[in-house]
Amino acid sequence: MINNEVNNLCRGICEKLTLNLEGFKQMLELTQQLEAKSPDNEVEPIHEMFEQRQVLINKVDEVNKEINVIHNQIINILNIRSFTLESLESYISDEMYKSLTTIYSQLNNVIVQIEAIDKEYKEKAEMAREAIKLQILRFHSALRKNQMYHKNHKLAPRFVDKKG
Repeated sequence: MINNEVNNLCRGICEKLTLNLEGFKQMLELTQQLEAKSPDNEVEPIHEMFEQRQVLINKVDEVNKEINVIHNQIINILNIRSFTLESLESYISDEMYKSLTTIYSQLNNVIVQIEAIDKEYKEKAEMAREAIKLQILRFHSALRKNQMYHKNHKLAPRFVDKKG
């Protein structure tokens, strides 16, 4: 038995999920651009990309809050414990159920792609960080050796108290 109120709320969820899907697709594009840049190159463009990505994440979070409000409304209307598509199947139209499952699977696919690229980029960044640490250690070692042989500073004169 289709509940029109729940069906309309699910339509709202579909619209919000479509907004999220667009946000995640933009995030995927940014992530792919980020992957193309080497972590040891200039920091500014990479930093700007991360800022743009954070803006998209914040927008998605706001939409998710709105979706959670709708989820809670549906839970209260149907008097169910939690929101799942399977629990809604008998209360919404087949078309709406297919729309929801399709958009959830599309969202999942995009998120999986983003996570895979993030994982690769994180590994690259970690390797670049380790290489930089090694360079710094080599520099400090060479600097210490240089300082041992060449005193760059003169010792301050010491005054000896001969009175006492």
